[in-house]
Amino acid sequence: MPFLSIIIAALKIDTALKTTLNSLFDQHFQDIEIIIQGLDENSSSCLEFQSVHDWKGRLLFSGKEDTGIYDAFNKALQYCHGEWIIFLGSGDFCLNHQCIDITASALKNLPDSCNFYSIPVVSVFPTHRTIETIYPSCHLQSDLPQGMCLPHQGLFHRRRLFTHEKFNTQYQIAGDYDFICRVVTPDTLICGENPCFAMIVGGISSSPQQLPLRENEFLRISRKYFPLAFPWKIYLRLVRAHLLLWCIKFFGESTGSIIADLPRWLCGKPSLWSSTARHAPGPLPPLTDSPSIDLMVATKGRVYELERLLESLRQQSFQKFHVVIADKTPEGTLDAPLNIYTDLSLTRITVEDRGVSYARNVLLAHGSSEIVAFPDDDCWYAPDVLERVVHFFATHADAGSVLGVLPGTVTGCLRNVSKYSAFYASGMLTMFFRRYLVEQVGCFDIHSGPRPDSPYDCGEDTDYLLRAIYMGYTVCRDPLISIGHPAADFQNFTKIKGYAQGRMHILSKHQFPIWFSLLNILYPLFRIPFDIPNHGFSMCRYRFSIFKERFIAFIKLYFFKQ
Repeated sequence: MPFLSIIIAALKIDTALKTTLNSLFDQHFQDIEIIIQGLDENSSSCLEFQSVHDWKGRLLFSGKEDTGIYDAFNKALQYCHGEWIIFLGSGDFCLNHQCIDITASALKNLPDSCNFYSIPVVSVFPTHRTIETIYPSCHLQSDLPQGMCLPHQGLFHRRRLFTHEKFNTQYQIAGDYDFICRVVTPDTLICGENPCFAMIVGGISSSPQQLPLRENEFLRISRKYFPLAFPWKIYLRLVRAHLLLWCIKFFGESTGSIIADLPRWLCGKPSLWSSTARHAPGPLPPLTDSPSIDLMVATKGRVYELERLLESLRQQSFQKFHVVIADKTPEGTLDAPLNIYTDLSLTRITVEDRGVSYARNVLLAHGSSEIVAFPDDDCWYAPDVLERVVHFFATHADAGSVLGVLPGTVTGCLRNVSKYSAFYASGMLTMFFRRYLVEQVGCFDIHSGPRPDSPYDCGEDTDYLLRAIYMGYTVCRDPLISIGHPAADFQNFTKIKGYAQGRMHILSKHQFPIWFSLLNILYPLFRIPFDIPNHGFSMCRYRFSIFKERFIAFIKLYFFKQ
């Protein structure tokens, strides 16, 4: 008997279904069966597909007529033999070749009392561009009355559950929510942390007309099973659904969808309804099973700091990396320190002192790893950083870049980075890129960032990130990737002017709206009242200096630009 049964409801063999099946056929774990409800196995398309993919009888077609998605699931259940069952949609796909293997290992170690295993699900556009990662909630008592808190494509069910329970076919959209409310209890649910599947979410083409229907069904079910709870989140989503329809009707699809995305943008979430959000370069080439990382370091005169970085690399739990150092220090300065780290895979090249962007462009010609990073010579990595980076790219196949965080700066869940939030990244030291993206974006702008003859002391990192975002690549920030860096010296006023000019230069170069530039100028003033209790008036002087220099740079760039 197979260990896992996968049920898919489909009406035809199209590109979406082939995407799902091919991702399942390519899995290293093969102790599974696939039941496709809605297709006659004797039809010409099914026979042709089976002739190409002879999966030893573990690909089954059920041509029984059904009255909807949940009736289809109920009919498919009678063909299941696996200990565990999961329901996928046509177009959903596995994140990598090993994801089911990892999930199956977790399932085999669960206690017999566990009937449900819930893991995160990555939601993507039809272009495979990531929207966000949806995490399950294990706080059922508070979250379940507010709607579906366990992503359906990440919920594994014991087959024995369906001996006496089935999906309620009176619901068109929320039958899975009804089933969970009836059957799931806190003591029968265990949540995992490793995503396995990506689910396709359409933008405006997903028919916003269905959203009020969905929320009304959620409301009916919540009232039925939790009569004493107040489902305020469902009410809010219901209001939002009607506002979305009104915006599209009143302003037209294009403008209305942009307005509908404003609440998501204000919450730091990526656009969902805007048509521009659905356009991206094609899917990135898949990573190999054992990817490596190139760490490109530009250094000048920081011997102790570079030793600290190399020592942190020596302590990494993931060791398949190569370090390339662009050395701008006087000849012989780094000879002794680098001799200490002969156990690391390390290449040293000498470059002219023409700025950090020039040095990184030289570094780009060295290395061939699938993942590329540009750590500062004075930063250091937590022991699990590289392992987490590889895991992220393995589970987010369409992501072109992931940003780490400085300790204590960003908390919460994994989020996509927009062109506006790119300015709040913590520098190039926190950025990791797929090499494919780097090859498409190209070289660093040598006119941005610090160099001997430039007034700009920053900005080359934000510029590079913005170019990747404008090309449609998905960029995420993962708070679990922790990068150490010396704290800012709030008594150092000498570089404020260069930092201010660098930021305003990038805002001007990428033609950001005036309101966003003004927000950047005024932000230091807004922070002053909150900084006084922790840092005193020295921080106030520092913040005011930032405000003054940004304002001066803004006036020069926007009103006296040649």
